[in-house]
Amino acid sequence: MTLRRIDRPQWAGFCKVLSRQLLGKQAEITVASMEFGAQIEAQWLPITGLVYDPHTDAFEIALEGLDHTVFHPLKLYAEFGLGGVESLAIIEMNATQIVIVRDTLMLPRPRV
Repeated sequence: MTLRRIDRPQWAGFCKVLSRQLLGKQAEITVASMEFGAQIEAQWLPITGLVYDPHTDAFEIALEGLDHTVFHPLKLYAEFGLGGVESLAIIEMNATQIVIVRDTLMLPRPRV
């Protein structure tokens, strides 16, 4: 696995490309801070998109049934594995948003 820092000028383009690659995958979002510890915000929901808007300086992580927004991020890290991006870390002033990505579990069709 390779951890890579994504520079701010690349955030919007990186999210646009990554958003297409993540369709059909699931994500778990954990918010970690010194004040509150680690809190799970979303647990294995289908990913519908990832956007960075430079005008509002915010990331939006769209999951089925939940839009998670991170305002005024300072840094973005992506961890790459054999199947592409496996996790993201979005660093804010007082917290870190950790997004872990996995393939959707494909179960066999039930036999009738």
